[in-house]
Amino acid sequence: MGRGKGLIVLLAPRQIAIRTTSRGTLGIRFQGLNGEEAGPTQHLGADRAGMVWHGAQRLRGESNYLLGNDPHRWRTNVPHFSRVETGNGVAGAEVAVYGNDQGLEYDLRLAPGTDVSGLRLRLAGARNIRLNRAGDLTMRVGSDEITMKSPAVYQELSAESRAKRRKHHRASGKGKPRKRRPARKPRTQAIKRRVKAAYVLEADGSVGFRVGPHDPHAMLVIDPSLSVTYATFLGGSGTDAATSIALDSSGKIYIGGTTTSDTTFPEGTGQRVGPADGPSEFFIAKIDPTVSGPESLKYLTFLGGSGTQSGGLIAVDSSGDVAITGTTTATDFPVTDTSQPTNGLTSGYGNDVVVSEIDPTGTTLVFSTLFGGSGAESQSGNGGIALDPAGNVYIASDVSTTPVDSGSPGLPVTTGAFQPSWDDEPSDGFVAVFQPPSQSGGAATLKYCSYLGTNSVGAPGVGGIAVDQSGNAYIAGFTGNSANGFPNKNAFQSTYGGGPTDAFLMKVSPQGSGPQDLVYATLLGGSGTDEALAVAVDSASTPSAYVTGTTQSPNFPTNGSKAAYQPTLHLNAQSNSFLSVVAQDPISGMTSLSYSTYLGGSEVDAGRGIAVSAPNAVYIAGSTTSFDFPWRDNLQPFNGAGDAFVAKLDPTSAGTPSLVYATPLGGTSPAGGTAGASAAAVAADGAGHAYVAGSTTSGDFPTAVTTAGPVNGFQ
Repeated sequence: MGRGKGLIVLLAPRQIAIRTTSRGTLGIRFQGLNGEEAGPTQHLGADRAGMVWHGAQRLRGESNYLLGNDPHRWRTNVPHFSRVETGNGVAGAEVAVYGNDQGLEYDLRLAPGTDVSGLRLRLAGARNIRLNRAGDLTMRVGSDEITMKSPAVYQELSAESRAKRRKHHRASGKGKPRKRRPARKPRTQAIKRRVKAAYVLEADGSVGFRVGPHDPHAMLVIDPSLSVTYATFLGGSGTDAATSIALDSSGKIYIGGTTTSDTTFPEGTGQRVGPADGPSEFFIAKIDPTVSGPESLKYLTFLGGSGTQSGGLIAVDSSGDVAITGTTTATDFPVTDTSQPTNGLTSGYGNDVVVSEIDPTGTTLVFSTLFGGSGAESQSGNGGIALDPAGNVYIASDVSTTPVDSGSPGLPVTTGAFQPSWDDEPSDGFVAVFQPPSQSGGAATLKYCSYLGTNSVGAPGVGGIAVDQSGNAYIAGFTGNSANGFPNKNAFQSTYGGGPTDAFLMKVSPQGSGPQDLVYATLLGGSGTDEALAVAVDSASTPSAYVTGTTQSPNFPTNGSKAAYQPTLHLNAQSNSFLSVVAQDPISGMTSLSYSTYLGGSEVDAGRGIAVSAPNAVYIAGSTTSFDFPWRDNLQPFNGAGDAFVAKLDPTSAGTPSLVYATPLGGTSPAGGTAGASAAAVAADGAGHAYVAGSTTSGDFPTAVTTAGPVNGFQ
């Protein structure tokens, strides 16, 4: 399988099968060479087994398929190629297929003496096939319009064919005598000469070629190309979701998320490599940003079972191991221990959390386990994942009761948890810590598991988790009001602000010391809906926590010790994103707001990812539909129905100077339709580069940008 721009390609023995973004399928079949009648059963070549494809021009990247719970059926180190050929095994012709920036190209290389007059293309799945004024072949496949450019045909004159032609000319008397010239080194490379050619629409619905005069002693190459023009944008990359991004110490980029079976990932479509064929799978991509083009992909690994995988949040340790978490409804999710699907999953009412880790090659599971009880996890949010310096894996999310629960979802709470029992509400949050095995393929150890005791009357959600150098966990999320109350401790806001939810922030030291493990817990909200969707920490000895999310509250707390960039909710806004910096006094343990600001326009804004490279360099990424978002030194204008945004702030400065830059990131909407982009995560390095992951339905999302000057470090 392969891909071109907007196209997914499957190379079958008797056709090139192409899947478009609207899930239409086009089959290109070659018929009628070497004097064969161009009938429905006559295919290219004499071999009835069809075309045998092999890769050419191997790329550095590889794919790994850890699908299902049978390791013998996993596939690793599956190579990538930039070009695929049939070689010399097809009588009369060779076929090569490759992608380019415009779409898909395929070459038909016809051996000298081959009669091209009988060559036909059968276009299965196409309708409204027609020729435009430029001689291009256009057709409808699904709801997409495919254009096959007017064929570029040329002949390759090798040294041998040129010698045959000269001999033929001399024998026929056509060669003109020439004056003797000094001997020179003969050309050994083939010479390409263009030949006039055009498509012909045949009466039987096939497509033929009208080829002008050419040398019968030369190789003839027919080089069509395909591209997609979207009449309306239906689906596309909306079926893929990049939910998280991370950097390792060498600057490699890791992206995690989920992909469905019919997506722009060609490795996730068509025939399955492993036994599992779930509606969605986790993916992890490792990218080397110092290399351009296809070679920048180091590996692409798929992980999942036959059910639905959701989430795909990742974290990377110092050795390049990648931990991933999410939920699954698959009973055959690949595990390396004895964990079994819980009653919550097998009952059909719930799911299970998965926690897995792959090695730096992307081919081996360091560990993989199912985790849960009799309930349903991550119903209000994806949760979060983080690593401590020792490589322990921290996860946090929410858990809800289901009809099969006996009053509690029954998580495997460990001895000494600060909240060991269920709070008797319909749902609660939890935090868990896993220690990886000493050798790959073993079982991880559950070191810590505790409910959060949010006591929410509604469904609480966890937006993210961060871990400091001492192994303390910072958990951000949102909770509803309850008669039992939020478990405030060392809080700067201990009273519920009102509305459906308030944001919250907790600091937990998972030492197994009972209530003492809760270092602080504070609310963060006003009279409307407030949600914390991501959290990060700095490297100070007593770290500050940096929280972003979305708020509808006109009285959201912005009374930090440093003045806010935007102290009020934008007029008529449905919601604004926010940044709040929570400091802790190292002696008293009390928390305070050192900086807090709205950040948004008059529509809907949400901060979904946050990264801190220094206390004066905080990066927020998210989504906005506000044309009047407070853009500053922006890379591009707001130009869609909704764009991703990236902002850099300096919370150590007060007021207007605290916003360093803010830029939208997205494409445009097609005529008569809408398209947009949303950022889900951001990472940053010490050089001021921000790395953003998310999703888009814009066909012209900027994939390369050239600016006339610096844009405040945005790259």
